[in-house]
Amino acid sequence: MQFSMVMIICFAAGMCQTIFDTDKFTSYNECVNAANATAKYMMEAYPNSKGEIRCLDEMEIAILKEDLKG
Repeated sequence: MQFSMVMIICFAAGMCQTIFDTDKFTSYNECVNAANATAKYMMEAYPNSKGEIRCLDEMEIAILKEDLKG
């Protein structure tokens, strides 16, 4: 099973964006380690932003994309 990071970033109230990373990880833990490093970078680069990073498998990503459409 492969996992990818999904980043939800909010730069202002009501101004959020979902970013689907194209990198694939072969394990959930590998993805989480990369997500932690990315979150640290984002907090330093954009201290006034809010957001979260999730590691999802391909099926979870497909479901999320469908949910965002509707």
